[in-house]
Amino acid sequence: MFGVGASLAYYPAVAAPSHWFANKRGLATGLAVSGVGAGGSVLAPLTHWLIDRLEIQWTLRILGLFCLVLCGTASCLISERKDLPTYESVPQEGFPEEEQEGMELSSDISKSSKKTDLSAVEEARQLQEQVKPGFFESLKVFRDPQFLALTMAELAASIGYLIPLYYMQSKPKIVDDMHVQEDMEVYSYAVFIGLTPQRGAMILGLSNGASFTGRIGLGILSDYISNAKVLLLCAWMTAFAVTILWTFSTTFAAFLSMALIFGFFAGGYVSLVPVAVAESFGTKQVASNIGLMYAASGLGILGGSPLAGYLLDSTLHTSYLPVTMTAGASMTLGALCVSSWVYFRWRALRAAKAARAAAEAVAH
Repeated sequence: MFGVGASLAYYPAVAAPSHWFANKRGLATGLAVSGVGAGGSVLAPLTHWLIDRLEIQWTLRILGLFCLVLCGTASCLISERKDLPTYESVPQEGFPEEEQEGMELSSDISKSSKKTDLSAVEEARQLQEQVKPGFFESLKVFRDPQFLALTMAELAASIGYLIPLYYMQSKPKIVDDMHVQEDMEVYSYAVFIGLTPQRGAMILGLSNGASFTGRIGLGILSDYISNAKVLLLCAWMTAFAVTILWTFSTTFAAFLSMALIFGFFAGGYVSLVPVAVAESFGTKQVASNIGLMYAASGLGILGGSPLAGYLLDSTLHTSYLPVTMTAGASMTLGALCVSSWVYFRWRALRAAKAARAAAEAVAH
């Protein structure tokens, strides 16, 4: 029930900024999802502190009340934009050059239609766009290789995304419904390399703080250079942090460095994927498109952490190498899928540029 409720609250909040912002979409989306990093940097040590002093049920009650107040207030402020802007009504100077080319092509086609007196056809097209497609109609987006590549990237990356976060600190093992066994903790990587559980909690909090910074900072950066380039950088740096840095982190400084790099670029990755969906497929069906993509992401999250736990148990907690390699392989596969999306997007923009040149030749 918690997972269903979190999904119902999170995905509309992620999709909403794309409806309202065009020129600063990266910043808007980054701010919207930055609360995850900010909240995590506070809640990770707070939860550990509460469990040490209160029963597990009272800890969950306090956190549940906290979420109820914040999410209930935020839900009253979210609204859907009915008058979505067209390409002609949105200023183009804030978009990357390749985005402007696609927008200008759409504008040229619209203007040429008016010149040929196809007002009836244009009116019918506008009426058709105002009708929201059904569920099966929305699934047609999977025919687009760009969407398929992004969805596969989300599925692959989500398998390894939570594994580093889950194993950064020790988590008390619940013995029954009322109490926590203090001396039986899930063996975390922090404890594995000789750190205290408190230091593990601190590293997790700092990683969430880096995620907060990355979601906003990299979102701002994507507004000034191509969003695709920043997203590609985030995907590969996240894969590098998990595959290489985590594997060879045997000291506090090395593990902290890995956590900060992972948090910063993983936060940017999370904030830029909705922007990529909006820029690639428009804002008309951005909510359904993001929902379909995150449905695949949910499957990866569902299996990633249990798989890591199984691999760790199979080594009798004597080696984290299977865990780090599994997380790293999934993140690397996700980065390869993002690279495929960049290629498909470049090919689509090149085709749009060629069509624009052909339209200009016909007009002249």
